[in-house]
This record gives sequence, C-alpha cells and structure tokens, in this order.
Amino acid sequence: AIQNRSRVYVHASTFVGNRTNKAGHRDTAAGGAIHTGNSTIRISDSRFDGNEAGYVGGAVYAIGDWSGELSDPNADVLIVNSTFVNNRSGSSFAHKTPTEGGAIHVEDLSRLRMFASRVENNQADVGGGYTMYRGRAEIDPAWCDEGTEGLIALAGGREGDVGQALLQGNAGAARA
Repeated sequence: AIQNRSRVYVHASTFVGNRTNKAGHRDTAAGGAIHTGNSTIRISDSRFDGNEAGYVGGAVYAIGDWSGELSDPNADVLIVNSTFVNNRSGSSFAHKTPTEGGAIHVEDLSRLRMFASRVENNQADVGGGYTMYRGRAEIDPAWCDEGTEGLIALAGGREGDVGQALLQGNAGAARA
C-alpha cells in the first residue's frame, strides 16, 4: 500500500497475477496490484494483466480522506500510455453489494486522469473497466476498447439518477 502523502512514480513496469482475493484475505480487499491512499501516483508505459481484488479495483485502487474540496484531491492518479487487461474484482465470498472497477476504482476526494491508455477485458459486477465514487475523472475517450463491459459506473451505479437515465437511453437527463 502507498499511504500518507507519498509520491510514487511507476514507469515501464509490469504487474501480472497479483491478488488480494486469496483465501484468508478480507472479502473487501482492494487494489490487486496497487492500493493507494492520500497519495500521488504516476503510472506510465506500464501493463496490468490478470490482477485481482476481492471487492474493488482489480488492478488499481485509490482513496482519499473525505476532507477538503474535490478541486484539491487527497489521492491523485495519473495514467499514461498503459494497458489494463484481464483484471478482475471479485472473490468466492458472497458480497452484500456488487464488486466494482475490474481494472480501476477511485473514491473519496480522488482524481483519476488517464490518457493514451487501453482498458480491455476486465471484469466486475459493476464497471468492468473503471468505477468512481465521490471523485473526479479526466479520461481520454479513445482509451476504450472492445470487451470491457460496464465500462464506467457512476456514484449510485445503475440505481442512481444518472445511471437510470443512461439505461433508459435519455442522455439529456444524464447530463442535466
């Protein structure tokens, strides 16, 4: 775990087969490859393949303390020219809520910026590619590739106002 105002730079690295969902781990274990809290992480030219978390963030999980303003995030993640494939959030435990963010999950005063990257074939109950809760994202739309079901889940997921509007094909209401 990367914690407490740390600054980490990951470049030209490969994360393969890391798991936080093995027997004996908490069923809510997050961040199969990277788990960061209240810190800054920069990831470039890297690959995340086949990582697994028990609940959220199959490859990367970032959380910030809920204090301050969203414009000044407590956890800041920048991903450039990287690949996320075959990552998964889920375990053999029965969850009361759906698993989220097969590749990436950020929450609570966290910011995710992602450019020139690929997310493909990741799995979770909600948001195979990426999920966010009470955070902010800047994502290059060209990063989407086929095979990432449920790509983005919003706070409240499909049950929230925006999720319901999108499911009903009402993009105007989702933007309002």
